[in-house]
Parts: sequence; C-alpha cells; structure tokens
Amino acid sequence: MSKVKSTWFPDLDLGNRQRGNEEENSTEQVKDNEKNGRSRCSDLDLGNRQRGNEEENSTEQVKDNENNGRSRRGCCLFNICLRYKYGKQLVERKKEIEKLREKGNFQGGAVTNRVSRVQLIPAQRLEEETSMYYTLLRLQKCICDDSVRIIGVWGMPGVGKTTLLENLNNVPALESLFKIIIFVTVSQKWSPEEVRGKIARRLGLDIERETVETARSMVFQKMKDMKYLLILDDVWEKVNLHQIGVPMNNDNTKGKLVLASRFLGVCQGMNTEEDIGVKPLKRQEAWELFVEKVGEIPSDIEPVAKDVVDQCGNLPIAILAVGGQLRGKQGIQIWNNKLKELCSPSNTDIGLNDDVTKLLKLSYNHLGGDDAKNCFLYSALYTDMIIAEELIDHWVMEGYIGKSETLARSRELGHNMLQQLIETTLLRRGGKQGQVEMHELHRDMALSIATGFLVWNGGSYPDAALDGQWECANRVSLVRCGLRNLPNSPNCPELLTLLLQGNRVLRVIPEDFFARMPQLCILDLSETRIISLPWSISALVNLKALLLRNCERLALLPPEVGRLTQLEFIDLRGTRTSYLPNEFIKLSRLRTLQVTFTNLQYLSVQYLLKLVSIWHQPIPGGSFSGLRTLIVGGCSNLEIVIPKEMALNLSNLEELRVFSCRKVKIIIKGEPMLPKLKYLVLFSMPELKRICEEASKWPSLQVVYASSCPNLTRLPLLLDGIPSLGVIGGEENWWHSLTWEEKFMKEKKKNNLKNSPYPDQRSPASRCVFFFYCSFSSSSSSWYNRHQHRHPLQ
Repeated sequence: MSKVKSTWFPDLDLGNRQRGNEEENSTEQVKDNEKNGRSRCSDLDLGNRQRGNEEENSTEQVKDNENNGRSRRGCCLFNICLRYKYGKQLVERKKEIEKLREKGNFQGGAVTNRVSRVQLIPAQRLEEETSMYYTLLRLQKCICDDSVRIIGVWGMPGVGKTTLLENLNNVPALESLFKIIIFVTVSQKWSPEEVRGKIARRLGLDIERETVETARSMVFQKMKDMKYLLILDDVWEKVNLHQIGVPMNNDNTKGKLVLASRFLGVCQGMNTEEDIGVKPLKRQEAWELFVEKVGEIPSDIEPVAKDVVDQCGNLPIAILAVGGQLRGKQGIQIWNNKLKELCSPSNTDIGLNDDVTKLLKLSYNHLGGDDAKNCFLYSALYTDMIIAEELIDHWVMEGYIGKSETLARSRELGHNMLQQLIETTLLRRGGKQGQVEMHELHRDMALSIATGFLVWNGGSYPDAALDGQWECANRVSLVRCGLRNLPNSPNCPELLTLLLQGNRVLRVIPEDFFARMPQLCILDLSETRIISLPWSISALVNLKALLLRNCERLALLPPEVGRLTQLEFIDLRGTRTSYLPNEFIKLSRLRTLQVTFTNLQYLSVQYLLKLVSIWHQPIPGGSFSGLRTLIVGGCSNLEIVIPKEMALNLSNLEELRVFSCRKVKIIIKGEPMLPKLKYLVLFSMPELKRICEEASKWPSLQVVYASSCPNLTRLPLLLDGIPSLGVIGGEENWWHSLTWEEKFMKEKKKNNLKNSPYPDQRSPASRCVFFFYCSFSSSSSSWYNRHQHRHPLQ
C-alpha cells in the first residue's frame, strides 16, 4: 500500500499505518482460521469469504482515494477542505473495518489478538543462595527433564508456593523452551468453565459464546501440537484436564504441567511424576525477609523483633503481614505488645491480619467431616514433637475414630487420618521416625477455633497459674512444663481430658485432687515421678483411659481402680508394678492392658469382655522373660492369644491355659518360640482351628489337652520335635477326627497307645474325655495322676 508522506498529512499517515496493521491482522486472522479448520459448515465458510471480499474491496477503495490525493497534491497542497474530505472517508472506512473484524469472530474460533509467549507477573524477588531459590532451580531442572511431564509443588499455606510459581513464570530461559507459558490461578471455588476460559484467553481464543463441547474442542485443537508450559496455582482438588480440553493424557503431548497445592494427595491424584515440597524459611532467611519489610530496627528492639519473627513460624506470608504492621514503629512497648499478642493462643485473630488468618483456616475448613476436624484440633494439645502412635491411641480413646471397630481396625483408621492431616499440611513429619509435629501458626489457629482448651505453651508452668483456670475447661494440657505441684481439689465439672505427662518433677498427687472431676475420660500421667495414686481416683467413674507409662517409681495400683468400671485402656509399661490387684477382674469393658513385667511369673487375664489383644506393639527387651504361667479365659472378643511380638519374649513359659474365648482362631501367631513349654490346655473354643501356623518342635512339651474345640483338627507336632510328649487328651470323637502327619501316624501305630477314661462333667461334646498316651515321663505321669479327678483347667 502506498502511503501519504508525513510532511503533509502526519495524522493521516499515522492512521494509515495503524489501519494497515489492522487490515493485515484481520487478513491473517481469517487465514489462520481457515488453516486450522475451524469453519464447521459451508454457509459459514461462504460468509467468511464474502466478508473477506468486502474487506478487500474496502482496502482497494482506500488505495484509490490515496492515489487521487497524491495526484491532486501539486495544485492543492494546503486545501483544508480536501484534507477534511479524505479524513472523513478514512474514518468511515476504519469503522467498516472494525465491523468486519467483529464479524470475523465467527463460530469456530477466530484468533482475537496476537499471543505473547509469556505474560510477566509482578513477583517477590528470590534472593540467591536461599532455600526458596534452590527450590526454584530444582523445579526448573524437572521442567527440563524430558521424562517428566507433570510436576507437583505442595506445602502448607503461606509457605511461598505462589511466589515460587510466579518466579518460575518469569524465568527468561523458559521462553526459548516453550511456545507459550500459561499461568492460571484455580482457587478453592473453581469450575472447569472458568479455568478453560482463562486458558482460552491466554491462547487468544474467544469461546464465550460457544457450547461446552465446542469450547473444549477449540482449546484442544489449539494446544495439541503446541509446546506449552501450563502452571496451575492454588489447586484444591483434582482438575480433570480432559474436561477442560488440555491434552495431557496423550504420550505424544509436547506440553508440561506444573501445579501447586497445599495437599500432597491432590498432586498425586493428578499423576505427578515429581513432587516438590516447599518448607518454611530457615531462621536466618526469615529474619532477613522481616528486616527487608520493616526497615531498620533499633538495637534495643532487635531481641524482641527476633522473637516476633520466631512466632511467625518462618512463614513468608506471616512475616510480611506482621512486618507490615510494625513498619516504622519505634517504641519498645509496641513491639512487646505485638509479641504478647502473637504468643497468646486465645486471641481469635492469632495476632495476624484477617487475610493470613483466613488463609490458614481454609485448610481446616476443607477437611471432610467433624472427626477429621476434631483430630486436628486435638493435636494442638501437644506443644512439641508428638509420637504418632500415642496421638492415634488418644484419638481412639476420645472416640473420634473407630467407635464401633476393633482396636486393630481403629488404629488402621487412625493411621489413615494421620496421613490425611499430613497431606493437607496441617501436620508434618517430625525430625525422628514415628514422630509428627504441628506448625506454630496452625496450633495457634487450632486453639483459636477450639473451645474449652487450656494449653500451656510457654516453658515452665507457674503453679499459681492453676488457680481459677480449670473450671470452664474441658481439655487441659500441661505437658512437659516443669509442673511440680497440683491444687488440692480443683472444681472441674466439665473436664474431659487431662494431660500431665512429661513432668519429671511431679512426685505427689493430692488425695482429693480427682474428687471433683466427675466427667473425666482421659487421664495421662505418663513419665512423672509419682509413687502412688490417691484414693480420689475412685471418683472418676467415667474414666476410659488411665495412662501411666514410664512412671518408674510407681509400684502398686490401689484396689480403688476396680471401681472404674468404664475403663477401656490401661497403660502400665515401664512401671515397677509386678502384679495386678484382684479388683481388675471387675473391669469388664477393658479393651487394652499394656504392661512391662520383667519379674512376673504368673499372669491371669480373665473375663475382659472387650479385650481384643494382649499386646500389639513391639515389646521392650526383657518383658515377660520371667513368665512361667499364662492363663487367658473368658475374653469373648479376643482372636489371637499370643501375638507375634509377645511370642518372642516367652522363652521361659512352662504352662499355657486358654479357655472360653469364643472368637479365638489361633493360639500363637508366627513361629512359636516356647522351648520350655510343658503343658498346653485348651478348652471350650468353638472357632479354634490352629495352635500355631506351622508344625514345630516342642522340646519340653509333655501334655496337650483339648476339649470342646471341634474345629481343631490338626496338631502342630513334628515327630522328632516332641521327645518329652507323654499325654494327648480330649474327647474320643475329637481324637478320631485328628489329621496326622504321615510319619507321626506310623509311629503312633507302632506304639500300642492306651486310653484311660477321664470323667468330665463340664464337657458338652462327650460324656467322657479320654487321654491317649505313649510312653509316660515321670512329670507327665505326675500331671496325669493329679488331674484324674479334677477339671483340666484347675
């Protein structure tokens, strides 16, 4: 197109250049449309051609006008009327071109504007040699790895995930790797249509008037052969990329996806090949960020300022929020007040602005169901590292999980719940195996939500602070706070949970201490120096859990414990207790009794109707090493008598009697290690199928007696492993139903096995019980003679 020289028509010359560009863009748009096959029917295609012809005609007319203008220039250089006439014509032509461009947005997806490779985002600069900078380098390395297509970035709220992705978007080197970089913030209340619209606008597509299927197809067609980097920030749940139109499922896809979520499970749910966890800043980095935000800090304020930064939990969002509040503040009292505010868990806004508080609470609100929320809030009762198994047991005791499940199933559900809280970043793995911890800001947020929580989180606890604070509390946690003395008789009508563990200087509990705690359900006195429990323990009629683990000076439980008929959990591991009072037989609801007995020789566990396991955790060395006799009876929910962990510690067990445990299917789990077992007596167990899993050697076994055990059809005896066996006793019909190892059967036939009647009035299966014996040893003969006229369980 020939142009009018700017000497004479500067305004028109600028307009012509602009209109020329517009015409070129419009023509390129139509061509791009036709090239990509977006015209979906012949009438639309015809309309496009007509509009193209109109545009060409309009362009030609403008050219003619310009030529005419040049021909007249010699005689009318300064003809104002002519200039006005041409200007008016060009303005009209511009309007016509604009109308044609609007018509060019035809169905099928015309490109509305030129697309840049990247849209830069204002972002907080990452300093080199910082942990966040190295995280960015690791993220770039994953993007450059051809074998990695989907990358997840996860971490707790406020830790800097968005800042990391914004800096990633702005990395100049990525422009040469991808044709386009697309940054989309998804947010909690997202929709596929919204995300698709953001991506389409970034691609230069207008899909506002399109159907869902057409819009999805347009996005797909545009991206399928494109080398793109899609960055999705603030993802709360799995995003169905196929539903949006993003071609990520095809192995031939050239694109890559980076997504950020506070939930690891969301990343993994989107099939990430690499997951990068973003952690809080290091202490020095946090301090430098705070100084950068606040400005110069006077030397007399600096110690308080560092405490303020510590209370921000090394989270960038909290540091920037608090730093903004203190910027320019010089008075030491102002800083002390802010520190006090941040240290106070009862403050509903936890010392931060509303945006930070809201951000932290979003993860909590996202938890599904009250049980998950209760488990999270309960975790705030612990102010330092938490033993995962201990926390799970407390959840079970509180009834948050597994209310109607077996104990084993409840603990399994507890581990699932723990993993859920870790994946949502509300809890995190601790420094040691088997430990978890809660971030300070999450704890403060939890305590601001919970009602009736009294938690000491400030070092040694002043005994005077106890006065008057317990009356309205329903859960009190004074864990590892140097507590020395307790009040005589605190009035705690609503108290449900009392955690006093870890106070190594607590030696005495006042006699009336528990007298006015009628609702108390959970009492944890573990790792204290108490030597006894007061008589007022009997007032805890609703107590469900009594935890005395590692109370090394505690040697005796009072008989008043027998009055606590609601007890389900007792932990006596690591105490000096060598026997249990007879009143324990009254604890019919007991589900778990955990003990560590090194000098125990005789143990009887009877009529604990809810007991599901005698032991379920690894046993400290030496436990049960002195046990000679074990009697288990009347435990109707027990399925395994001796679990694997316990079997390895019964090297001196000589006598094992089990009776009236109707759900028991196996006596010993795992390989039996009972080299000194002499007498094995089993009675009235209809579901019993096996004594142990495999046939084994029993070098000291002398007597086996089984009565009313109809499903026990095989004895785990190896011929060369029972040198001392003299008696096998049971009903005659049971004897004939036994399946024997072939070698054992041949030997049995060689020996002329005798039988001797044994009257048993209690056996429902047979009128008589017979003992079949081979060659009596002196001890088995003595046992037989003693029991000829007695019940075998006596």
